[in-house]
Amino acid sequence: MAARIAKRFVEANGRNTNILIVHPPAVETNLKDTFKLFGLTKKTQFVTNGSLSHISEGKHNYKDKENNFVMG
Repeated sequence: MAARIAKRFVEANGRNTNILIVHPPAVETNLKDTFKLFGLTKKTQFVTNGSLSHISEGKHNYKDKENNFVMG
């Protein structure tokens, strides 16, 4: 379901749209596989809900949080 919503969001807002998916660790593989099938992996960054602090602290290479659509 998340991939369908993200796909429609990208279609409505343009190809340069970035997506940030916040998810529990248990579903990471499934989410990544599904987003790959929908052709969204280049536009999407995945972060587990236990790692949200990394985004606000500037750790890792996440895109600016203001430029992402957050779903989770």
